[in-house]
Amino acid sequence: MFFVTPTYFQPMFGSVIGWILLVIGGFMIFIGNLIIRRIVAIEV
Repeated sequence: MFFVTPTYFQPMFGSVIGWILLVIGGFMIFIGNLIIRRIVAIEV
């Protein structure tokens, strides 16, 4: 989305609140990935 419409995401990279939201979003994706790996791990 950033490459299609860079002006749409300009406020996200231009303010402190935007950077905080990006960090929180990345952290939540990481935690979700760990949780999904634990759910999918099947021990035989």
